[in-house]
Amino acid sequence: MIAAEKKSGRAGWVRSLKAILLLGVALLAVIAGVAGVMRLRSSGSGGEALYVYATDDGQLMLCRGSAAGAEPVLLAEGMARDVRFSKNGKYIYFVAEDEVSNAALYAISVADAGKQGTSPKKVSSDVSADQLEVLDNGGALFLKGDGRRRELYCYDGSESVRLAGGTDLFVLNEQQSQVCCTEWDDAGSTASLYRIELRSGERQALVEGVSGVADLRYAGGKISFLYVTGGKEEVPMYCFASDRLAASDAAARQPDAADYYTGGYSTDWDAYYQALEEWYPVEARNRIRQELKKWTYPIDCYTLYRYDG
Repeated sequence: MIAAEKKSGRAGWVRSLKAILLLGVALLAVIAGVAGVMRLRSSGSGGEALYVYATDDGQLMLCRGSAAGAEPVLLAEGMARDVRFSKNGKYIYFVAEDEVSNAALYAISVADAGKQGTSPKKVSSDVSADQLEVLDNGGALFLKGDGRRRELYCYDGSESVRLAGGTDLFVLNEQQSQVCCTEWDDAGSTASLYRIELRSGERQALVEGVSGVADLRYAGGKISFLYVTGGKEEVPMYCFASDRLAASDAAARQPDAADYYTGGYSTDWDAYYQALEEWYPVEARNRIRQELKKWTYPIDCYTLYRYDG
């Protein structure tokens, strides 16, 4: 993954990016045994190039500056992965194995990397690295646990504070002052969405009792997302029936003997009884229709909404 600070306009950005890419090629050419670059970016106002890469023997290394004077710094040994920089490029987080799990979260400032007596600090074990936000103050937002029972924590550089439980989705605002997250019930059937202030921990419920949330994002200081509400609806059994004779049966009428009177004391009884024989199946079908319209069956129904605010 490649990122670079924006210089003066698009042309400046492109020149900066080309310089970083060329520098990356030169750097990898002089470092032996590189398994792959895990992160490459420009950091700070001076645009210092930072490289994080893994060696063939599993070491996670940090290299900064030009290729000519590059001195790699060991960050971790073992199968480190999921490297993340803070947006200002001053802090590095990554996931590696520890004695508890194979998904422990570690952090170190770029300034401290390589200094004698300093090493990455373990933030937590059993984290879900697929969702991790590194803050510019050195803290981070991360999920701990598995599935929808994961818990959302905020690390402030010294300790981790639990913000929510049953969380499978969260997003940080542009000012890094609040987070919006889901919180599922114990059964995992319905969720609520909360906006939480990172400084005070104050929570505001945006929606409650929903069946699903998607496209959660901050834009222009506002939060937006899609959500689904679910419930049971009693649907008549007739809705599930195939009734190809409905139109013709609706037009049919029960025979009346008076309609077959031929004059005097005479009635065409043969025709009347024949009409009755044709009417009886129609009558039976009408009774079935009425019963099917009275009987109902519960089905799951969902409605999609969009929240902007």
